[in-house]
Amino acid sequence: MMRSAIRIRIWAASNGLDPATCTATMDGERIVELNGSAELAAQAMAITQAELDAYEAQAFAAAEAEKKIVEQDLDQFTLRQRAIVAVLVDEINALRGWLSAYKSEVAAATSLADLQTRTAALPAMPDRTGAQAKTAIANKVEEMQRD
Repeated sequence: MMRSAIRIRIWAASNGLDPATCTATMDGERIVELNGSAELAAQAMAITQAELDAYEAQAFAAAEAEKKIVEQDLDQFTLRQRAIVAVLVDEINALRGWLSAYKSEVAAATSLADLQTRTAALPAMPDRTGAQAKTAIANKVEEMQRD
């Protein structure tokens, strides 16, 4: 960012103004007029190098903090996505296991009555509710965070 733009931001903040609403007439890096006033421009130009450096350091620290927050949010988002996929895989594996058991029972059956008895002995696979899905995902997230 140009030093004059930083000077305007610092000046505006110290005067309770939004820097976006400030108008400036420039001569290179020098502020000639600020909000139509040469006196205000002089105030902005009087900001020291130390103040400029402090502002830049603060802006950099704020950007770094925001970056860390975004990275943490992405990690949590990724964790939730992985948990959802893991729950889906668990459900698919349960269904595949039931189908495999069913196929084994069909192959072992010697009559229709035997097949009916063997099929009835298989574990029930009830529908899942939304609440059960949420609970399963939350539990999977907790499990993944422990690992």
